[in-house]
Amino acid sequence: AHGIDRWVTIAVRHEEDWRRLCAAMRREDLADDPRFRDMASRYANRRELDAIIAKWTSLRDARWVMERLQYEGIPAGAVMNDADAYEDRHHDARGFFQTISTPEAGTHRYVGRAWKASATPDPPARHAPLLGEHNEYVYRELLGYSEAEYRRFEELGHVGTEYDARVR
Repeated sequence: AHGIDRWVTIAVRHEEDWRRLCAAMRREDLADDPRFRDMASRYANRRELDAIIAKWTSLRDARWVMERLQYEGIPAGAVMNDADAYEDRHHDARGFFQTISTPEAGTHRYVGRAWKASATPDPPARHAPLLGEHNEYVYRELLGYSEAEYRRFEELGHVGTEYDARVR
């Protein structure tokens, strides 16, 4: 597709897809070309066919190619970089990104779950734990240390919420 390192995946599953692809490219002549008459022929001549398709896609925006082919019923997907993914209206419609506030980094959009389950609600969005944020809970509630033992760990520097620059 148009631009450096802009790609579109295209899946031609059967002869009807092949004819639709040829029509979408306005290259109906390819549909009956003996070099590409069936899947086996297209595979045998794949380098030549790839060059023909690349010539068509290289002059067009990847998203436009994807949407045009999908409109024709041909499975196609634009390969996205980070900026594309953040601007993709399909991702927005699916709630793919979550807005999360973190005490140290502020509020940003982060990738959410890659899939949705119809009967399973999304878990609440929350930031990754900060250094030592759950120390007391883990040591006291889960591991069973007393408050005095936990405070001693803190005094010795075994647990804490600040990085020790001397430790590498």
